[in-house]
Amino acid sequence: MRSIGNHMTTSTIFTRNGCQNTRDDAVFWLTLVTGLYSPVHYFQLYFPDSVFDLMETEVNRFATQRLDTTADMPPSSRFHQWKDTDAVEMKAYVALNIAMGLCNKPSIADYWGTYWLTHTPFKQVMSRNRYQMLYHSMLVYRE
Repeated sequence: MRSIGNHMTTSTIFTRNGCQNTRDDAVFWLTLVTGLYSPVHYFQLYFPDSVFDLMETEVNRFATQRLDTTADMPPSSRFHQWKDTDAVEMKAYVALNIAMGLCNKPSIADYWGTYWLTHTPFKQVMSRNRYQMLYHSMLVYRE
């Protein structure tokens, strides 16, 4: 990057993820350079919307494959209630995982508990069953 003093020149070209940037990316980089940034900006640098779009596609693909083999699934399985996810829900899923890392509890079910002393408002984001369906549909490899 070329800079003059503490200011970036107008001829500086910013790239992120090896792609030509959109206006939103230019605004992102401008706020980063001028110091008007927040932790969310840093998060978006490493997890752009395309990551959540890919997560949506792959989770839905795996869940569909799993539903195609319902012979192995018990009738009471929560997967019979599967509905496709979207990028917004994937962001909520990731946010819950980050929150779990900041507030450790003995089991996943405890995050949805109602005991007044240790209550966390995870229910307001998504149900425990939905979280667990997404959790079991999340893969980091493709067969």
